[in-house]
Amino acid sequence: MTATVKIYITKTRKSNNFQENLKMVDMKNKELYGEIFYSYQIDRAIDENFLCEYEIVFPLFAEVKELNDIDSQLSKEIKDSINHLLGDKYIKNNKENFLIEKIKNKLHLNYIARMVGIQKILKEYQSKSALAFVNGISVNRAQHASSFMEAILKSLNDTHKYDSSLKTDYIEGLMSPSEREEKLNKLKNEKPFLLWNCRCLTEGVDIPECDAIVFFEPKQSFIDLIQAMGRTLRKDPNNENKKAVIIFPLEFDDKYKSSIMFLNRINVFIV
Repeated sequence: MTATVKIYITKTRKSNNFQENLKMVDMKNKELYGEIFYSYQIDRAIDENFLCEYEIVFPLFAEVKELNDIDSQLSKEIKDSINHLLGDKYIKNNKENFLIEKIKNKLHLNYIARMVGIQKILKEYQSKSALAFVNGISVNRAQHASSFMEAILKSLNDTHKYDSSLKTDYIEGLMSPSEREEKLNKLKNEKPFLLWNCRCLTEGVDIPECDAIVFFEPKQSFIDLIQAMGRTLRKDPNNENKKAVIIFPLEFDDKYKSSIMFLNRINVFIV
């Protein structure tokens, strides 16, 4: 029994052809898994009041001058955190190449814009307990994202008079159970709060207080999207009017777009 369809790859026989070596098996294979005896869709659960309503928001950011101002105020340590988030799949470490530096600067501004957009949307929708997801499996990625957001909030409050009271922290799978519990208690009690995680809280965690999900980077897996969204669709007994907000980055990758085509509660928030 599973909430989402799983796909597996199994070896078949030895061959020089990679395609012949692999056999794709998913849970639609009736010979292996049998017939689906019951299906209960998310939309039906919402209509029948078992899950809360949600709205999809894509932040846009148009104030390039403000982004450059914020970028100029960031310390080297925070810019290193941005580079850690960008990863070497985007940028090769070649500081003598002007084109690489130019691309890096644009990506820095893009990530700053995402952070500013996230903060503004959470404030606009009056989110109290938000959970943010970053991709990847490298150590400390959630920590770098949290430090980056702290620096953005400080710049917005000090220089741009935003008066944001949003607090932020991170949680990782390598933390002890007591450490993770402490972080989750912050999410529930220190409001407004944004908790960053990387492959830690995708499934198996019940946080009815969570009223917003942030995808800092595109997720191409439909399964990952559904499981992560499940963290915020729980009904909150202390908030009968809860409406979840789900924030996606605005990108134009075909695989990413196809994975969110099922969503029908979409809004574009221009900040």
